[in-house]
This record gives sequence, structure tokens and C-alpha cells, in this order.
Amino acid sequence: MNGSFRIMDPLVEDGVHEATQFILTINGEEYKGVWKDDEINWFNPRPPIEMEERLEIEIQVHGMMNQYLQ
Repeated sequence: MNGSFRIMDPLVEDGVHEATQFILTINGEEYKGVWKDDEINWFNPRPPIEMEERLEIEIQVHGMMNQYLQ
């Protein structure tokens, strides 16, 4: 993945609705999303890339989030 990845403060802490926000920068463009229950939900705009490449990026985001949360 060509870009950077940052974890933001959780949207809600210590609860059923706890979710971790992240920012992914690709080619100078920032894309924000939320990680909850091993699932990525992108805010708009979503990364405007082909589905195959998005899947590859999401696999890498999953790895980084799992590493961060351990």
C-alpha cells in the first residue's frame, strides 16, 4: 500500500458502541473510516479505486488494526 495510516481517538469508549476511527492517506488524499467488530466502514468519500485494489487495502488495514488493538 502506498500511503500512510493513522489511528484516531475512539469515537465512543468502553461500551457496546465502541469504535476506532482511522485515517488512510493515499496519493495525498485522506480517507477516513471506522473499525468496529473486525469490520471497516468508510466515511464519504470512499477510496475511488477498483474493487480488487480496495480489497487488498482493506486486508492491510485489518492487519494494522489487529496489531494496534493487541
